[in-house]
Amino acid sequence: MGRPKDLRIWEHYRTLPNKSVSCKLCNKVYKFSNAAKMLQYLITCPKSPETLKDSMKLIKDSSSKTKMSGLSEIETNDSFISPSSSANTTINAEFQDTDDHIKTELARAIFVTGTPLSMVQHPLWIQFFEKLQPKFKIPSRKALATKYLDKIYREMRFELNEELNACSYLHLQCDGWSNLRNEGIINFLISKPQPAYVKSLNTESNPHTSEYLSQEVEKVMKVYGANKFLVLIGDNARNIQKAFELTKLKYPHVVPLGCCAHILNLLCQDIVKIQEVTVFIMQAINIIKTVKRSQRLSSLLIKSRQGEDSTQTLKLPCATRWGSHVTSLKSLKANKIALQILTVREDVVISRDIKDLILSDDFWTKTG
Repeated sequence: MGRPKDLRIWEHYRTLPNKSVSCKLCNKVYKFSNAAKMLQYLITCPKSPETLKDSMKLIKDSSSKTKMSGLSEIETNDSFISPSSSANTTINAEFQDTDDHIKTELARAIFVTGTPLSMVQHPLWIQFFEKLQPKFKIPSRKALATKYLDKIYREMRFELNEELNACSYLHLQCDGWSNLRNEGIINFLISKPQPAYVKSLNTESNPHTSEYLSQEVEKVMKVYGANKFLVLIGDNARNIQKAFELTKLKYPHVVPLGCCAHILNLLCQDIVKIQEVTVFIMQAINIIKTVKRSQRLSSLLIKSRQGEDSTQTLKLPCATRWGSHVTSLKSLKANKIALQILTVREDVVISRDIKDLILSDDFWTKTG
C-alpha cells in the first residue's frame, strides 16, 4: 500500500492523464508526480503567494525532521542492534532535538531583544553556557544570521499569516519615506484590529505615481483576501489618496481614509507658527539649551532637584513632531523650582535675559 497523498501539497495541483500533474497557479506540468518536487516548486513558483510559500517551507522543515528522527528507528535483518545501542541512539536523537530547540529559543531571544549577534562569540557567554550544560554548543554568529534567522522568520510569518487568514475583516495602512541611503521605502501594516507589520517595499527606480502605488496596495490585499479589507489608511499626499481612489474603483466596498495623526500634526504646526507662540517656544528652547550645553549647569541642576518628587530631565522639542513641544514644556515646568534656585546662585553665570525669563511669573504662566 502506497504512502497517502499529502493534501496540503496536492490541493495546489490538478491530475492529468498518464499520471501527469500540473500546478494550478502557473500550469507547470510534471510528467510524473513527485511530492518532494511538487512541494519544492510551490516554494519557488513565481505565482505562489507568500502565505503559501511560508506554509510549504514549514511542511518541508517538518518532513526533514521526521526523516532524521526515523533513521534511529531503522532495523535491518543483516545486523543485530543491542538494546543498549538502540537506547543510546534514541537518547542522542532526543538530545539533538532538545539542543536544536534551545538554540532556536536563544536565537529568538537575541533577535527580539535586538542583542548583537556577536554576543555568541564573547568568551564569557561561551563559558557561561559550557558551565550551564557542557554538551550544549552555543550557535555561531553565522548560524544565527542564516539558519536560525530564516527558521524563526518562517515560523513567525506563518503564525501571522494564519491569524490574518482567520480574520473576517482587515484594515490596511501604508506609509512611505526615504531611508538614509535615499531609497524609497513603503511599509504596509494590517490591523485586525491590532496592527501587524506585513511588508516593506523598496520602490527602487519606480516613480511613486498613484497607479504604481495602487498596484502595490492591491498586491498586499490579494495575499490575504481583497474582499476582507474594509479601510485603507495613508497619509494625505495627493498620490496616496489618488491611489486609494483607484483601488476603490476595483473594490467599491473599501473606504479610503487620510491619516488623522498627520492632519493633527499639520494643524498644530500651523499653530506653532503663530508669532506669539513662536516667540514663547524659542524662549523655552533657549532656557533648555543654556542648561544642557553647560556640563556644570547640568550637574548643578541635578543637585538642585534633590529632595523633589520629579526627576524629569530637560528635553528639547523635535521639529517634525508637534507633541515634542508639549513634552519639552512639561519637562521645563517640572524643573521650575530647581531652575529658579540655580538662577539665584552667586557662583552661576547665566545671561541676564535667560535669568529674567526663569524668574518671570508671566513666562511660567504661559507654560500652563
